[in-house]
Amino acid sequence: MQRQQKSWSIIEKQKLNAEAEKFRQNNRINWTLVAEQMHDRTPTQCRLQYRNNNQDREKVNHIWSKDMTYELMSLTCVYGKKWTFLQQNYFPNFTVEQLRLKLAQQEQRRTQYCEITRKAESGFELCDKEKQFLKLAHQGLQAMRIRFEEVEVNELGMLQLDPLQQVFYNMLSKHNFIAEQEKRLYILVEKIDEKSNTNVSTQSNSFQ
Repeated sequence: MQRQQKSWSIIEKQKLNAEAEKFRQNNRINWTLVAEQMHDRTPTQCRLQYRNNNQDREKVNHIWSKDMTYELMSLTCVYGKKWTFLQQNYFPNFTVEQLRLKLAQQEQRRTQYCEITRKAESGFELCDKEKQFLKLAHQGLQAMRIRFEEVEVNELGMLQLDPLQQVFYNMLSKHNFIAEQEKRLYILVEKIDEKSNTNVSTQSNSFQ
């Protein structure tokens, strides 16, 4: 009796895409090496799943703009994860799988953001990678604030938004998310920089 293949998780699919690119040479992928990195998956299973992940790849625009990412987030808030409906009506140049992966990436970043900010606010030492993550998140919120300010003057004709983009920004406005999160990150980044400068000064004095 043939054993039923277990389904692929979002994380597995992301890893499969990454490993396939790692072992790509002259536009050919070594599926044996890829399978060695994917536990309990055969080369054939990896190859077929990769093809499914990237169907019509040559026809698909892989570049996600910030507005498109925001739109995907607002659409899933309004409609839920109705991937076929969203793909057919709003993202015809992307596959269903790409929509799933993009949202999963955003959710993963949100989880990482929450974990690092809690760690920093609790006084724990952050590694360099975590510090850089917070600084980039702060820069992203600054850019979003500027974008949001443009949205607020949209009635003057300075920026054109479709209704779904407006839904997203209205949600941010209602919960005052941008201002609160930017202020929160600004304080954390300032503390991190101040602490780093203090450590550098202390080390410098110890060598004198």
